[in-house]
Amino acid sequence: KVQLTPIGTLLYSPGEPLPRPANYPGCRDFPEVAGNYAVCYDFLEFFEAHGGVGQFGYPISNFEIHNGWISQYFQRARFEWHPELPAGERVQVANLGKEFFISQGEDPALLRPVPGDLQSTRAVLSLKAYAFVSPVSLPRNGGEQTLYVKVYDQALRPVEGVEIRYLVTLPGGATYSGTLPPTNADGLSSGTHIIPADVHGRGIITITLTYNQLQGQTATAFQLW
Repeated sequence: KVQLTPIGTLLYSPGEPLPRPANYPGCRDFPEVAGNYAVCYDFLEFFEAHGGVGQFGYPISNFEIHNGWISQYFQRARFEWHPELPAGERVQVANLGKEFFISQGEDPALLRPVPGDLQSTRAVLSLKAYAFVSPVSLPRNGGEQTLYVKVYDQALRPVEGVEIRYLVTLPGGATYSGTLPPTNADGLSSGTHIIPADVHGRGIITITLTYNQLQGQTATAFQLW
């Protein structure tokens, strides 16, 4: 059976703790694990939009300071808050793979790219995308919401110039579609739309990507209360 390495657990050492929000609606507790840990605010939005427990594992810390950043450790990841970055990019996943590689005393030269045909190594062969919205929760009478999409290639390099279409399916079943600007040099595109009033429930946004002859798809969700 193939299992993901709990690299966050392997590398975690406690940092400077920050106050844990008490009974705050923007937090999610995880009673299934010991430790009284919660994921909150933008970290929670990112966590739920990018695979949740299946991708990152359970939290193994609350907010702490690591390397000068507000951070939170999970079994397989560390989230960092970077306020200097644009909205939609401020939650960053630390490169724990590189940190683990260095911690094992491996040769840093092995991290350098292998010389070869630069054009062929940079060819985009497939598309991988992450999408999320802000805010992720809206009142039943709807409101303004921003959709963010970040696109990578098979080597996790950002892809510029990807065309993006999206389809919004409201909780009541009604749909509408739109487009975002092509992705920029960082592989990012975003746009603001209006979620109309609808019934209480979960809405889905399906995103279709087009780049030359390649296509890809991803999805994200939101909640009307």
